[in-house]
Amino acid sequence: MPFSDGKTISCWGVVRFSPWHLADMYDGKAEANAKALEMGPDYVVRWGENREGTDDFIWTGEGLKDA
Repeated sequence: MPFSDGKTISCWGVVRFSPWHLADMYDGKAEANAKALEMGPDYVVRWGENREGTDDFIWTGEGLKDA
């Protein structure tokens, strides 16, 4: 379900689920994968939406999208 208010950005997000941390966002999957490797094994890459100016990030399913 997309955000219903505020400006959103579609991007590749580098996230840790617990405790929650949105490490960064990227236009390209390769850059996001490199950041996830740098951050460590708890971080994954998901395609989704970020509510601009926040660490809110949502995706559906595995969040996969062709690069």
